[in-house]
Amino acid sequence: QKRVTVYAKTLNELREKEKEIDSLKTLGVSYLSGSISFLSIVEQYIETKRNRSYNTIQNYKYAVKNIANSPIASLAVRDLKRSHLKNWYLKLQENGAGSGKIRMIHTVVRGACQAAMDDLLIPYNPALFSLSFLKNTAKHKPAMLPEQQKHFLEFLYTSKRWKKRAFIVELLLCTGMRISELCGLRFKDVDFKSQKLSINHQLLREKSGRFYISPPKTNAGSRIIPMSDKLCAHFQEF
Repeated sequence: QKRVTVYAKTLNELREKEKEIDSLKTLGVSYLSGSISFLSIVEQYIETKRNRSYNTIQNYKYAVKNIANSPIASLAVRDLKRSHLKNWYLKLQENGAGSGKIRMIHTVVRGACQAAMDDLLIPYNPALFSLSFLKNTAKHKPAMLPEQQKHFLEFLYTSKRWKKRAFIVELLLCTGMRISELCGLRFKDVDFKSQKLSINHQLLREKSGRFYISPPKTNAGSRIIPMSDKLCAHFQEF
């Protein structure tokens, strides 16, 4: 077994490290293995994520880029504390990062720390905490009221300029489909007899401009949506 030398500035600090090593041994955690950096465990965790969508891959890249530029990137994972992560998240928000982006980064960090814990690199997951301390920067998006939807559609259907596109808006409003799901809709996904739409994929575009087909964001995204008589009639006319 490889011999490891542990240093400390004072005797008391050295004794504390000895206690820490003994405590880790009791839990089956290797003190030496915990010397791997925070950035490294995140990169290793992401490496295990295969067959991910284009958007998910972009989110992973964004998370890694921010972690690599953070002051805790090279910190040994055994020394990573909740306070390190919380202070870093607050700093990110001070520098203009939105709460949604930070939550996405936190999801990656939490998964990476859990993987490190499962591999007995650390005794606990330091990322298991709520982000309620962050300021919520998400913009409020009020939904249209039924009466507002009615007036809006009436305007579109009576407008010379927008009449041809009115049904597209009506379809989105009445079904709750994402635009990407609407763009991926095929004739075989539409059953006029039973008046139902089958949502099982979406059409997306990469930054390069390349289009590709992807399954819905979640398993619950694959669904059957009923159509009203009016919507079905407009669909057939369209």
